[in-house]
Amino acid sequence: MCSLPLRILIVLASSALLWFGYDGLKDGQVRVKGGGLVKKEDSPINYWISVAIYFIAGCGGLLYAFFSN
Repeated sequence: MCSLPLRILIVLASSALLWFGYDGLKDGQVRVKGGGLVKKEDSPINYWISVAIYFIAGCGGLLYAFFSN
């Protein structure tokens, strides 16, 4: 069970994750753990995995916030 303040916090965090994924697609580089950058040209597999994780975690958080009881 999620209270309203927790839902708002989850929506904000999920929106930030979606923004990081979108920004990574737009710029061709994505931030990873520790603040490092993964550029699409340098390591395409790590880049796409990181972008996918951002989108999956963001969508999962939004779905949880909107559909949990």
